[in-house]
Amino acid sequence: MYWNYRIVKSTSEHFGQKYVTYSIHEAHYNEAGEVYAITEQPVCLSHTEYESDEIDALRSLQWTLNTILKDIEKRPILEEPIKFAKCDHPPSERSEKPCNAQPVEEKE
Repeated sequence: MYWNYRIVKSTSEHFGQKYVTYSIHEAHYNEAGEVYAITEQPVCLSHTEYESDEIDALRSLQWTLNTILKDIEKRPILEEPIKFAKCDHPPSERSEKPCNAQPVEEKE
């Protein structure tokens, strides 16, 4: 099981005007390399302990941004609605799955 950052394209409509949003999410993959879940919310760019100094926060932010740029350069944009693959990992191996990942929707 692995994950990476992906751009997710979504559309919405407000007061008759259509909008397109691009956001960064963690995408989680099954053994076949198919996306079986993404985080419900876009990623947070920096998350450090409350007592951390600003240098730690900036290093965390820099690492996250560099990783995002590397990941999105290699992979196509996911467009909603996303057809999720089946998760083929037993529950005991899903501990790394984020708590806010979307539920798995099986392919038709």
